[in-house]
Amino acid sequence: MQKESEALSRRSFLRGAALAGVTAASTMGMVACASPAQGDGAATTAGGSAVSWTKEADIVVVGGGASGCTASLAAGQKGASVVLLESSQALGGCGALCVGSVTTCCTKMQADAGITDTVADFVEDVRSIIGEESIKKAGDDWAISEKVFNEGGKTVDWLVENGVVFAGPFQYPKHKVPRIHALYPSSAAWPPVLMPKIEEAGVDIRLNTKGVELVLEGDTVVGVRATDQITNEEFYFKGNKGVVLACASIDSAYDQLIKVYSTDLASLDPCNRFNDASGMKMAAAIGAETSEYASAASISMRCQAPSPDVGSYSKQSWMPYGLRDAGAIMVNKEGKRYASEDLADREMIPNVLQQTDKVAYLVFDDAIARNFQQFPDMIVSSIPGAGWGTVDDFVAIGAILKADTIEEVARLAGIDGAGLAAEIATYNDYARAGSDPDFDRKKFGLAEAGTLNTGLVAPPFYIHGPQKGEIMIGGMDLRVTQDFAVINTLGTPIPGLYAVGILGHGLAPYGAPGHGGSMAYAFTTGRLIGEQLATA
Repeated sequence: MQKESEALSRRSFLRGAALAGVTAASTMGMVACASPAQGDGAATTAGGSAVSWTKEADIVVVGGGASGCTASLAAGQKGASVVLLESSQALGGCGALCVGSVTTCCTKMQADAGITDTVADFVEDVRSIIGEESIKKAGDDWAISEKVFNEGGKTVDWLVENGVVFAGPFQYPKHKVPRIHALYPSSAAWPPVLMPKIEEAGVDIRLNTKGVELVLEGDTVVGVRATDQITNEEFYFKGNKGVVLACASIDSAYDQLIKVYSTDLASLDPCNRFNDASGMKMAAAIGAETSEYASAASISMRCQAPSPDVGSYSKQSWMPYGLRDAGAIMVNKEGKRYASEDLADREMIPNVLQQTDKVAYLVFDDAIARNFQQFPDMIVSSIPGAGWGTVDDFVAIGAILKADTIEEVARLAGIDGAGLAAEIATYNDYARAGSDPDFDRKKFGLAEAGTLNTGLVAPPFYIHGPQKGEIMIGGMDLRVTQDFAVINTLGTPIPGLYAVGILGHGLAPYGAPGHGGSMAYAFTTGRLIGEQLATA
């Protein structure tokens, strides 16, 4: 059972994170740097056109998210000249839109909290969570993950030295010691902290500037053709030590998603509309090898305001079960169930798309809520500024609504109270009988949690929603070496081209620790490639 002192400590972080956790809009006021000056030089684009350089630097970084920013800052602090291209009007990318947890080990924050940890223990916990089959599947690329495990703690310490604020460390389910370092008060906070540092390091930041084509000299990548997203002006940036692609995934690229998913799923709203597969396409145009399509994107049910944009998990590898497993039901705005709660998210979403406003709501009672307080591995979802969130955590920030009656909690959520009360009465009969003639649900709670075949009868009642289907970042990206050099289809590194973050991990399970793994991977691979190229 969670200690009360720990719960109160976490709640103090939650209060500070509540306002900042839902949106990254605060980062959107950053403005572009000075306009470029025309220069000399000649080379050939991937399409065969001669170019004249706009600007020459040691390194050109394409993408201003977590990995692109850390690559630029690390390189600049090591004395390299850097041009950083970002297609949106602000730095941050997915790294400013996520929950913001960084799961890693051997940090100064752990030491200051009296936590003893080792990389070996961390890797052991990771292996037990993801399973040996995933490691076997990764093959040689597993070494990339191990590199990040070894370097992640140094990355967090370096970010703290540069002014980034973390809360924690918080306990991670099934880990021996606390390892979640939560960006505080949310992930939106780090870009405005690092942007001045990046500028102080001499990096030329070009916002609203999209990399669209790689420039070659022979078979070596030497630069990037880019376009201004407002004026359509064209620029050519040369990177004498290399070009680093840090421009995320394919979650807004319908032409790529439709190769794997149904029309419904491929058409869902993306978390980040700038993740249009441009980096992958630029590299593929010169023969780069991409990874599998099997996990092209993470498609899931996600909660909307007043909740942070988080998943409301069913069973995951790092937790035995979720709210739906424990007996919660899913309803539409009319308060009616529309499908079996046993369905996985990708099966549930097409049903949600047929409902009013294409949203759904998760409804449960106090018996289920108490279950998620008494078992240490039971959480609702991740939460900004505090790592994991229990039912009480989400209620504390107004993300889960709570009332003594079904009608009142429905009113708070803006759904039909009479319809919901009638639906729950019918469902309770089904749950007690262990049979669902409407949607053939098979799981009616959990015996070990005291919710099996009870239905929703214990006030107060709770609603988490609205929820809708979204496309998150995924695993469709470029194959890279252990030094992040992009590999071509023959298995040979492409000279001058590197990829980090979401775009550059190949079959390495970049989210290997589960929650917080992708941010650890992005920040760490960015820092490593920046230092590597700057000192080359």
